[in-house]
Amino acid sequence: MKKTLIILVFLFSTSISSLVCGADFQKGLDAAIKGDYATALEEWMPLAKGGNPDAQFNIGLMYFKGRGVPQDYQETMRWYRLAAEQGFAQAQYNLGVMYVKGEGVPKDYKEAERWYRLAAEQGYKQAQYLLGMLYETGDEGIPQDDLEAVKWYQSAAEQGHAQAQFNFGLMYFQGQGVPKDYKEAFKWFRLSAEQAHPPALVMVGGAYLEGAGVKKDLIIAYMWFNIAAMHGEETATSKVIGEIKENLTIIELGNAQTMIEICMRNNFKNCDQSIKPDDSLVGESIICGDIDENQNIIMLGIEFLEDNKVEMYNHDLNAVSEDFITSLFYQTSFSLIKVFNENKPGFLQIDRETLNVTIHDEAVDDEYLFNGENCLVYNNETIRTNMIKMKQKLIDERSKDN
Repeated sequence: MKKTLIILVFLFSTSISSLVCGADFQKGLDAAIKGDYATALEEWMPLAKGGNPDAQFNIGLMYFKGRGVPQDYQETMRWYRLAAEQGFAQAQYNLGVMYVKGEGVPKDYKEAERWYRLAAEQGYKQAQYLLGMLYETGDEGIPQDDLEAVKWYQSAAEQGHAQAQFNFGLMYFQGQGVPKDYKEAFKWFRLSAEQAHPPALVMVGGAYLEGAGVKKDLIIAYMWFNIAAMHGEETATSKVIGEIKENLTIIELGNAQTMIEICMRNNFKNCDQSIKPDDSLVGESIICGDIDENQNIIMLGIEFLEDNKVEMYNHDLNAVSEDFITSLFYQTSFSLIKVFNENKPGFLQIDRETLNVTIHDEAVDDEYLFNGENCLVYNNETIRTNMIKMKQKLIDERSKDN
């Protein structure tokens, strides 16, 4: 289940030590950023030969990528090593990666472990994560050690490394190197999910499905599995999404879909609670009226009632809500009403800030938008009376235009 991503640090780097060399290093860095690698090499080479680790590391990058010089992994290793031996964490980490991949040197996991550890001990989180992976898997002669794996996963996870957070959560989930603790596992899965790490999205959905470390909630589980599917985990989630869907009502599915929209809009923050109606909407009504391109008067009245009910009126002032199953949501930035007919589903969206009202009629694959300028909000007034007034106003406007 664990997924490993081994990457080299490719960005040109600068550190405090480069300040000693001042403008020369910065001139080289500016040139490299612009793609002028000849100037960068000209500025950095004297510094690198003089022992500047930033220059040494960046020249190593140039040889690795073949930028301004022929690609040469052995030269890359030489310059990385000079920087790494001075304690340059990025160079130490990159050396470890090259030993794992056998780039410029024979594969040597022992050497990789040594360089990862030196970088990890300086707080370099990617090195901490990969060191944890080495100890957990015990690859290529590295002794398998769950306690060491947990130690380094935790160090990286606490610095916000999404994969480390996920793997650390798995250690708790499986009781590997730590006592089994679903609640602690969920905590780390959830933090990883906030960074949209796909496997973590799946595990958060699974936790809500099974009630593992968190209160069981099929609606929230359905939300997380769908978000996981949107992030490339279709194979892992398609079956369970279908199974959960069969156990949810139309209203609950509407809730879940709205929660998906809100969760993703909020960058996965504050996603783990079902949406509840806002009682402050009770007694409020919205009336929209317009004249379409065929000179027909189109009207919609929406009245918010108690118990999560909505009374809706059409342009003939007839109440039509009895035909619908309704579900009402309110957020600080916008409000959604999802309306579902058992046989002919529809969707009504209200933007609370602009008062734009959009009607999606899935039965006839049609959509109509009331611009907010054509909608009014009323409080504690008779909706039919106000609709009659608006309709008469539209009739008068139509007569003037004709």
